[in-house]
Order: sequence, then structure tokens, then C-alpha cells
Amino acid sequence: MCAGGKISRFAVADVSGHGDAVAHFGLRLRDLMRRFISTPSQERMIRALNQELGDRLAAGVFVTAVVVTWYNPTHQAYVCSAGHPDPLWYSAELDQWTPLSTERFRGLPGDLGAGGPTNLPLGIVKGTEYEQFTVPLGEGDLLVLYTDHYVEAADPEGRRPGLDGLVRFARTCPTDDPEGFARALEARFAEHLAGGVIEDDRSLLVIRADASQRSRIPLGERVRAALQTLVPAALARSRSEDLGAGSGPPPRG
Repeated sequence: MCAGGKISRFAVADVSGHGDAVAHFGLRLRDLMRRFISTPSQERMIRALNQELGDRLAAGVFVTAVVVTWYNPTHQAYVCSAGHPDPLWYSAELDQWTPLSTERFRGLPGDLGAGGPTNLPLGIVKGTEYEQFTVPLGEGDLLVLYTDHYVEAADPEGRRPGLDGLVRFARTCPTDDPEGFARALEARFAEHLAGGVIEDDRSLLVIRADASQRSRIPLGERVRAALQTLVPAALARSRSEDLGAGSGPPPRG
């Protein structure tokens, strides 16, 4: 989060590979999230990351990522995806689940003025543009970010849930508590796998809009956020328990 407590940033990413060759990515992502903590747009951060990964990753290695920036004064979330599975948005007011695709919210990819590629996985094409769109979160809404395990994990008969199956699973889970939702979704996938082997890493992040927490950022949290922004990168890397900070299109935080 930014030092003013107005902006928070969340990210889930998936690297096509394992081991030391790609281990630096998580640290670099967090460093860039902190570096661009007070800039108006997360798109700049993602472009910088794509450029760097294009220089450093081995041929055939790429990264998918989804980044969400929460801007507290307007209660809006800004979503940007780099070839990552679509996040899910639960509207408490409508009791409805919606996949958040860039195509649905901002038009088809590739229709920027230059006609170049947009929202590709990181590290594939230098100069790729990244678009973001706005989600007006209401009280009790959820955003669910996840890796592709949750749409590609096959049951013993080889059937994969896909995005439609993930939405069906989500509809059976409680939405009043993010931790409870996550546990219930994991249980649904355990039923789906029916004892089968999990063949992929998996990450799940559930974010809930809670009016009681808005604008109540403790002073200690604000000081810590400021320090994370200003300390050298080496010290930032040592604080591995802190995963990110935020920025968004509105005024600086």
C-alpha cells in the first residue's frame, strides 16, 4: 500500500518454469510494485517488467500475471492482465459472478492506436501495450485471482473445469468471508480431483471490499508502507513477508 493508505496493489503471477532461472521474478515484481507505488497507472509498471523479462528470461520462458490496484477514495479496483486467466468478480448486490476479461470490459485486444499486440504474457514481445479496466466494487464484493490450476486441473477421467466450471464451483462457496470462500473452493477442487495427483503449482488470492476497513489504515501500517517504498532494493527483498504495494490511475497516494 502507499504511505497515504489510499492505494493498495495485489498481484498473482505464474512463471513457465521452475528453479533459480526464474526465481528472481517474484522479487523483481515486488520491487517494481514498490517503485511505482505512487505513479498514476499500473500499466507503466507492467510495461517495465515486460521489457526487463524480455532481456533476462531464457527463450521459451514467459510469465502470466494479473495485477489489481484498489483506490480507496473512489472504491474502485483497476485490473490489468498479462495473458493470465480471467479474475472472477462477485457482485454482492446482484449475487452474481462475472469473469473479468479485458475483451469484455475494454474491447478487443490489439485495437490501440499503433495496432500492436496488447496484454500478452510478460517476456514474449517487447513493446507490448497493457490495458487496464475499472471495476466499481460494492460492499461485500469479492475479487478472486488464481493461477491456471483452477481451470486446468483434470479429474481422474481427464475432465477439466475450465472457466465455466470454476464459476460453478464459486457459486457453491460462501461469500461473506474471503478465507471461508478460499477454504470452500479448495474443498470443491478436492472433490473434483477425487484423490488425483495435483500436477501444477497453485495460488489463490481472494479480496473482499469492506467499508468498515476503508480509511482506517493504522499509522504503523502507513509508516511501514513508506519505508518499503524508500529503502534500498536489497532491504526490500529481505522483507519477504510483504508481497506488494499499490498504485492506480487516480491522483497520487
